[in-house]
Amino acid sequence: MEPIHILNLPQDILYDIFKYFQCNNIHRGLFDGTRYEDTTNRQTVKTARLVCRLFNQLASRLLCPSIQVRIDHDSLDFLTKVSESIFVAESVYSIEIVLDYRPRELAEDLLRFGNHRARQLITNVHNECEQNINMWERGGYGIEIPDYPYSDYRQLMDYCSEMHSAWSGYAAAENNLAEDAISLEKLEIFRQGHREYIQKHEEQFQLITDGSFVNRLVSAMSGMSHCASVRFVDCEDCYSIPSNASPLTFRDDTLEFSRFMTAPLSWRDINRLDGGAENVSAKLLWELPIALHNAGLILRSIFIRRFPHPNWYPVNYPAPWTNLSAACQHLSEFHLESIILRGSSKPFDPLLGREQALIEQYMGAVLSSEALEVIVISFQDIDTIASLYRPSTYYRADLLPEAINWPRIKRLDISHISFSQVELENFCSGLGYKIEDIRLCYMALRSGSWAGILDMLRERAAKKRQSCKYLYELTGGELGQQNTRLIEESRDYVNGVRVTENPLMGRSYST
Repeated sequence: MEPIHILNLPQDILYDIFKYFQCNNIHRGLFDGTRYEDTTNRQTVKTARLVCRLFNQLASRLLCPSIQVRIDHDSLDFLTKVSESIFVAESVYSIEIVLDYRPRELAEDLLRFGNHRARQLITNVHNECEQNINMWERGGYGIEIPDYPYSDYRQLMDYCSEMHSAWSGYAAAENNLAEDAISLEKLEIFRQGHREYIQKHEEQFQLITDGSFVNRLVSAMSGMSHCASVRFVDCEDCYSIPSNASPLTFRDDTLEFSRFMTAPLSWRDINRLDGGAENVSAKLLWELPIALHNAGLILRSIFIRRFPHPNWYPVNYPAPWTNLSAACQHLSEFHLESIILRGSSKPFDPLLGREQALIEQYMGAVLSSEALEVIVISFQDIDTIASLYRPSTYYRADLLPEAINWPRIKRLDISHISFSQVELENFCSGLGYKIEDIRLCYMALRSGSWAGILDMLRERAAKKRQSCKYLYELTGGELGQQNTRLIEESRDYVNGVRVTENPLMGRSYST
């Protein structure tokens, strides 16, 4: 009789053992392994796959629960390979789409491209070196000393200044003529970077506009039986000098400098471009969910890191809001981290039609699902510094649907928005009666009273769970400009803890 060993264990127990090593970090793609290291857990799973056929089948199902996809052919090719591997495809639960984009306006204009990159040489690379130099100079005072010599950072700062100066002289010169051989050499570096940028722009533009990016993404997800979540992010590929190599690599390595020159722009940077630029990648926010629905796939979770400035949508964008609403009817979770409505080279007025209407329509379609259980929405404007702490402007409740019906809602987290009493009461009336987690912060009541709203939240909070986790920076009505004591009492009242009577009932408030 053979001795009992690990392979004699039932498969479900073996799977649970392997599951202990599951890595929940987002998989950045095997094609990009030089930039991202595997975690210990993921390496353990990868090693287990090599032991035997059974281990391979079980461990493969834990390999990459979330995969990051960029708008390029290499990324799509990798995703296709994952979808074609039956057991690895079973491990994928979420796709994260990186929406950093290379605008056409920089591809068509060398001068605009050069101005932007020259500015980044100072604001990104030069300033990053300066921070490391400051750390060197303060290293004896409990500040961590950088990994590379002081002189390396100083040399790179000088190089950035020289490159910036050469381009600035060229841009300012009559007929854009360089004065000397050294300047010509540096200008050729900008021109070569621009040629490479054009190629990468054309790749992204074609993938988005001809529908092949969405089609290939949907095709791959069709082979991933557990994948029902999409995350839209940007600011993933903004350039920074390598942390695992000398900063002089930026100057001396052609490939590294090319990476800087061809790097895509975050939506925030696109929004800030002088003269404006069209943000074609924004279309994916609605095109992908609709395409998934048309392919018969169910989408249960959407995460958006930031909603882009409406000024930079394609001019003739479609209005597929009915289709988007249908695509989101099974949605149980929605997250919006921030929006971009200010800081643009074009003005934004929250009372104007097109800018806010497009956001309203999108939010109305996505939040129409009655299956929603988790809603986390922040209308924090990342380009308004004051909004990080005590916002000077709250966006009106028009950004949310007028009529909601969320009978299954368990977690509600909303911030940086203003309501009237009527609007907030209408909103609360659409909530179910078993909310386990309520978080309201940076919320202003423009008119009316908070008292009745507290009663509505108290009725809907799940009993004995202390559902109201967080009330912070609430203003207006009885709370005035912010009454910390009353806010705490209001939270306890909603939770049914210590406070049994509505602390705001009978208090005066301005109308």
